[in-house]
Order: sequence, then C-alpha cells, then structure tokens
Amino acid sequence: GWIPSDPNAFVARHLDCRQVLQNGTVLHKASYAYQQSRQFMFDLIRDAAERVDVDGIMLSFVGPHFVQSEQPVADRLLSVYGKNIAAVSPTAPDLYACRAYFMTQLISGVRAVLDEVGTAKGKTLTLGILVWPHDQNGWNGGTTAAEGLDVVNWIHAGYLDSVMCQNNSEIDTLYKSECESHGVKYVQSRTDVNPSSVAALYANGIQRFALWDMDGWQYYPYYWSWLSRAGHQDEMANWQPSDYVNEMLIKLN
Repeated sequence: GWIPSDPNAFVARHLDCRQVLQNGTVLHKASYAYQQSRQFMFDLIRDAAERVDVDGIMLSFVGPHFVQSEQPVADRLLSVYGKNIAAVSPTAPDLYACRAYFMTQLISGVRAVLDEVGTAKGKTLTLGILVWPHDQNGWNGGTTAAEGLDVVNWIHAGYLDSVMCQNNSEIDTLYKSECESHGVKYVQSRTDVNPSSVAALYANGIQRFALWDMDGWQYYPYYWSWLSRAGHQDEMANWQPSDYVNEMLIKLN
C-alpha cells in the first residue's frame, strides 16, 4: 500500500498525507503525522493478526523517515511551543518532541490493536521494535530522537515487549537498562556475527541477539555449523570448526 509508483498505493490515494520537508518540499511518501496514515497501519496489522496465528509483530524503524515537518507537526510546534516550523532549528528538541507526539500515537495505537485481537484470540500478542543506538545516527542520518522514536518513554508506558537495537560494536546501555528495569526484552542485532562476537555478547550480559539477513547466512556450511549452536554459550566461547567445515573452507579458498 505504500509503494509510490503504484496508483492504488496509500500515498497515491492520499496526497494530502505526504511528508513535507522544513523548506516546504513535498515528498511522495506518507507521514505518520496524519491520522489516516496511522489508521492504515492499524488496519493492516489488525488484518494480519486476525488472519494469521501470529505471536506478535515487530516494527522496523531502521532506515526511512516517518514524520518530517507536515502541517500537524507545524501546528503542534506553534500551539505547544510557540515556534514557527519555518524558523525553528532542524535539530531543535521541541521539533523532535512534536514528531515523537505523533509516533507515540502510532505505537500506542498498534499496542491497542494487538491487545484487542489478542483478547479475542485468548492469547497475548507482543509488540517489538527495531531501532539503533539512541546516541548515534542511523542509516538515514538522524538519531532516534530526530525521528520521533521516543523509545524510553514507550518502554515506561508499557507499549513494548522487546527492543531490538542494531549495532555491530556497542550495546546501548540506556535501552538495555531501561528494558531490564521494566520487564522488556533487550535484543542485540548485528550484521557481522561470528562465534567470537556472540561469545562477547554473552560476556556482556546479552542473552538475545539477532542476525541481519539471516536468510542468506544459513546457506553456507561454515556459518550454519556455528549458528545452529549459537545458543550454547560454552561452545561459542571455545568454538572450533569441525573437520568437515575446515575442508569446505579450504575448497572455497
């Protein structure tokens, strides 16, 4: 429903819900600052959760922008903070807070949908998010705060069951500690995993980790030989490839 080139896509049918840059440039991409955009996602999630026997969903926020400087953002910035969207600094905390206001409406709405569908099914449906470290820029060049991703407050509000943080070198100690204090699962996501890095995660108190593009890694005997044993901490700390894997590596090289 979001593909810009599809005439039947949401954004093509709701041109008034498109993102707008601070300089007024309109992007052919929907913004969650609009209730219609959020409702579209609520309906999509509800349909999937009702039709499929899911245990929950995870919303990936790694990559794109979700709210920019659209009219609802401008209106809130003016009414709550007394600032003009055209004159405020692009890194102003007040602007970030306005984006967070709308993104929190998205998260709280998704939580409500999952609770409602879960109650009807007699099970608890979980909600997780995929983000990046709070003090670093993501692929899109912004921090989580700049994108309106108010992760800590979402944890405090009880909206989340898990927070997956993508970073190859550092554990986000803020997210980790907040998750541990509020009964939320902290998951470390990496794009470069090996037995040593897995052992290092265990040594730093990480019990859950995820591998980016897992579908591609498992095709290779070397990776699968240890990925299939990654849950065994002692083996990861002392991993030695089998003779078969060593033979495969020699042939590949």
